[in-house]
Amino acid sequence: MKKPFTLNHLFPISIFLLLIVVLFSDVFFSGKVFIAKGTDSYYSHYSSAAYFRNVVRTGVIPFWNPLSVCGTPFGAISTSNICMLNILVYLFKNLNLAWNLRMLSNVFLSALFTFLYARKIGLSKLSGLLSGIVYSFSPFAQSFTINFAESYSFFLPLCLLLVEYYYSARKISTVFLTALAFSFCILSSNLQFSFYIGIFFSLYVLLRFRSLLGFLIVLFSAGSVSFYTFRVLEAVSISQRPVLHFIDILLPTHLITMIFPFLFESTFMTETNFFFAHLFEEATRLFLHTDKLLYIFPPYVSIIGLTFCLFSLREKYKVARFYRMTVLVVLLYLMSFPFLSPLYRLIPLIGRMPTVERIGVLLTFSLSMLVGFGVEVVLRKKTKLKPSFLFYGGISFVVVSTFSMIRLLIKFRGDGIKSYFMSYISNHVVGTREHIRSLDFYMKRIDEF
Repeated sequence: MKKPFTLNHLFPISIFLLLIVVLFSDVFFSGKVFIAKGTDSYYSHYSSAAYFRNVVRTGVIPFWNPLSVCGTPFGAISTSNICMLNILVYLFKNLNLAWNLRMLSNVFLSALFTFLYARKIGLSKLSGLLSGIVYSFSPFAQSFTINFAESYSFFLPLCLLLVEYYYSARKISTVFLTALAFSFCILSSNLQFSFYIGIFFSLYVLLRFRSLLGFLIVLFSAGSVSFYTFRVLEAVSISQRPVLHFIDILLPTHLITMIFPFLFESTFMTETNFFFAHLFEEATRLFLHTDKLLYIFPPYVSIIGLTFCLFSLREKYKVARFYRMTVLVVLLYLMSFPFLSPLYRLIPLIGRMPTVERIGVLLTFSLSMLVGFGVEVVLRKKTKLKPSFLFYGGISFVVVSTFSMIRLLIKFRGDGIKSYFMSYISNHVVGTREHIRSLDFYMKRIDEF
């Protein structure tokens, strides 16, 4: 007998919606558009969406328009995403509302499908809830959701959920749904994401179920949208974008940023640069005579998340072992990429996409699932909670409370705080021996704060 729908089913949905309202309060209460300044969405994606919406409202669907995007076939790159599942929001009268719904639905669906997938493989509600939160609200996932309007984030857990349903119920209709979902993933995401996710999905099915079904689904999906792939290949062949102009690398020392995010290392944030990044930068200039190396930052899961990941090492589930191996392989790949770049160039289409750090989606998702497994280990031993768990829980409470108070102060007294700091800097900081920077430099730091 089928269980009736209860309020327990609404609990994860309510939590995810509440987090979205709190974390993106400016979108709901300030009337702002969900676009980060200086991103691709800010410069081109929003205008492309407006163009597509206006053309569709006239009754024309521009699958191929040589006048759009300076001759690039409309939809051949990720700026348009004309085949997204939530494309219907573009039919709203208010374009800003449509854009916000589109972006927030990406965040919500990625959290929800991750939760449902975690429940399907045997995790508890709390474990699945935390996995969904870590994955969908991580800076890596949100950066591509906001900057590039990508929807890969919810297609990945959706495809995994569907294939789990197939192997538990053996309904052939689920295979077609999985192929359809992956087809939409290819159509609505940058092909580099689809490439990485396709490999990940195929290996998942092959190793977990000893089946070639995953590879066949990816192959069928790629063939079904080959018209799109061929158009992308044609556009890329005449693209003026530099190929691997910079070489991406993840230093082992950068892993500390997974614990302390304020030590984020990069050459373009000198005020927070970590010591080893400086050494590596100078060494590459001295011995390799190049400054074309970019540093990749790992997905931020915080010290709390990493603690649960350590607990997950006790899990004997085959799924947990698969995600641990994924994390190891991706980290080794990113750390050794400068040596692999000549081989990477030989991959058709993917070799012309220089942002290799996009493989971080697999690292982010795998870490989020390991967090869920780690929480599961702790929950099964309620009478013997580790002292470190309580310690980190206390730190988490203090940090969240502190930043919540700061956020409230800035929201309601921000102008007063800003004017006070500016007055103090102008009168007591600028011009002293210890502070040789210009006034504009310190004012910019206040604005960033």
